[in-house]
Amino acid sequence: MLLPIVIMLAVGAIDFARVYHTSLSMNSAAYAGAKYATHVTENANNTSVIELKVIENLENSHITSPVTIEVTNRCFCDEALTNEVDCDDDCPASAPPPAIYVDVRVSTQFTPIIDWPGLPDEVLVRGAAELRAN
Repeated sequence: MLLPIVIMLAVGAIDFARVYHTSLSMNSAAYAGAKYATHVTENANNTSVIELKVIENLENSHITSPVTIEVTNRCFCDEALTNEVDCDDDCPASAPPPAIYVDVRVSTQFTPIIDWPGLPDEVLVRGAAELRAN
């Protein structure tokens, strides 16, 4: 009589641990890609290698769903980060060189072990990291 309840609680705990692990993996992979972009300023524009670093970081995470990776650069001419400019343009002569920020976003669909009543069949799990490249 008590066994079905214990099994459901155990499966629920396992599903929670799996989605939590997936979330940590997504954030770690996004950070790994952004961190690569900060080593050398030129790396910030090399989105294919940044995506490769994200995939390398996810290799041991046991994520089987397809992963979506988005890499964007944002540039600012002021330290207050209020004057966003195109990264290919130069800042005015009175301003310092543009500050380049690399934003890496990673997402995947998580499927629980069983279909829980009242919960969706799949959950989108995301990770993100934004670091200054220069």
